[in-house]
Amino acid sequence: VAVELLTIYNRWGQKVFESFSKEKRWDGRFDGKDAPADVYAYIIRVRFANGETKEQKGDVTLLR
Repeated sequence: VAVELLTIYNRWGQKVFESFSKEKRWDGRFDGKDAPADVYAYIIRVRFANGETKEQKGDVTLLR
């Protein structure tokens, strides 16, 4: 499985993180500062070995 895209948005729709690699993970920071505790939306797109792609949307709660 290869991550093609991971994007995280705040509640106002502002992109706070984007990665094209499964090795690069969100550390809960935005613009060099700790992001506030809140609920963030994500979209992740993965590609399987057979070439099929799948997109998943959801939310994650950041606690401090």
